[in-house]
Amino acid sequence: MARELKNGMIAGFIAMAWMILLFFLKQETSGIGLFDPYFCMMVLAVVIYITILHKRDKDQDGILSFKDGIIAGVVAAFMMGLMVGAYKMVYVKYVNPGLVEEVVKQARSFIQMSGGTDEQIKNAEDGARASYSPFGQFTYGIGATMLTGAALSLVCTVIMRRAEKTEV
Repeated sequence: MARELKNGMIAGFIAMAWMILLFFLKQETSGIGLFDPYFCMMVLAVVIYITILHKRDKDQDGILSFKDGIIAGVVAAFMMGLMVGAYKMVYVKYVNPGLVEEVVKQARSFIQMSGGTDEQIKNAEDGARASYSPFGQFTYGIGATMLTGAALSLVCTVIMRRAEKTEV
C-alpha cells in the first residue's frame, strides 16, 4: 500500500506545483490555465497506470486481480485528491479570497442577463458561495479526483488484469 500512497503524493505535488505556477503567471482563469483540469487528469492517468503496473509486475509477480487493481488506483487517486483539495481550500481562503465574490458576481450577472427572478439570483449567489467556500473546494478537489481516478482505475485494471498462471 505504501507505493500507492507515495505515487498519489507525487501526483498531488505535481498538480499543486502546476496550480502554483499558474497563480504566479496570473493564468488561473485564462491562457494556459484553461488546460488545468486536463493537465491534472493526465497526471492522474499516468500515476494510476504506473501504480497498477507496479502492483501487477513488482508486488504480485505478474498477476493482477480486478480488486487489487481498482484498490491500487483509487488509493493513489485519493492521495492526489486530498492534496489538491487541501491546496484549493488554502487558495480560496488565504491566497485569493476575492475569488469567491468574483464568482458570485459572475453568477449574478449571468442570471440577470438571462432574465432570472430575484429568487433565482439569490439561489445562484448562494450556490456560488457554497461551491467556492474553502470546504466546498476541499470536497470538490477530493470528489472530482476520486471519481476520475475510479473511472481511470477501472479502465487500466480491465486492460492490465492477468489471471494466475497455469502450468501445463
